[in-house]
Amino acid sequence: AADAAKAAGFAVSRACYVEPASPLFGSRIVNFVHDEIIIETPEKDAHKAAEELARAMVCGASVLMPDVPPSAEPVLMRRWSKKAKQIRDAQGRLIPWDG
Repeated sequence: AADAAKAAGFAVSRACYVEPASPLFGSRIVNFVHDEIIIETPEKDAHKAAEELARAMVCGASVLMPDVPPSAEPVLMRRWSKKAKQIRDAQGRLIPWDG
């Protein structure tokens, strides 16, 4: 599981720093808490970045966990909280949790 988390982190880092076409490009990883990767990204791009973050994490971890499909649920927040929940608007876009 630790190797899968590291692989996910590597996939996200690559998208942030070396893949200009990625919605994560220009975002920065600011923390890794057990199984969460926390990034900073411009709020105007946050929905796309959050969805791509979840996708990159799953793809990165999948390589090392072929029999246990990983999952990731993106959540937007302006400040980190373990209580944060995923919130979507009427169009299905992620919006920040402000609990």
